[in-house]
Amino acid sequence: MVEKRTAFDACRFFSSRSDRAADWLEASFVVVRHGYLEGYAGYAAAKEAIRSLTRTAAHEWGQFNIHVNVIAPAAMTASMMNAIDAKKREMILERFPLKRFGDPEKDIAPLVVFLCGPASGYMTGNTVSVLGGVAMVV
Repeated sequence: MVEKRTAFDACRFFSSRSDRAADWLEASFVVVRHGYLEGYAGYAAAKEAIRSLTRTAAHEWGQFNIHVNVIAPAAMTASMMNAIDAKKREMILERFPLKRFGDPEKDIAPLVVFLCGPASGYMTGNTVSVLGGVAMVV
């Protein structure tokens, strides 16, 4: 519920801006998106709702030069990795051709900079996946 609430709060913020030119990014965790873990149905549904909201916002706000995109990273900090049971973590990583999760600063941050900059001025309504090749084997 928190994630959807945050997304709706962001919608209200962007729709009330006077200058309207902006970039809005959401994140969608790839492990849930591709159904690797049991017991995450509610979380997966919330992420898909955010992706749908993103496409709708991109359509409605394009006229105001607001770009709305989603990043679907397969990235984790060390503390996030430690929170996952070692057996589950290994099961997940077996499916990754690069055999590692992405690093948020090295692998994801450059994409965020790109999506918030002028080079992505014609991108909106997209889900950009940074998956370490996992989508090729799913």
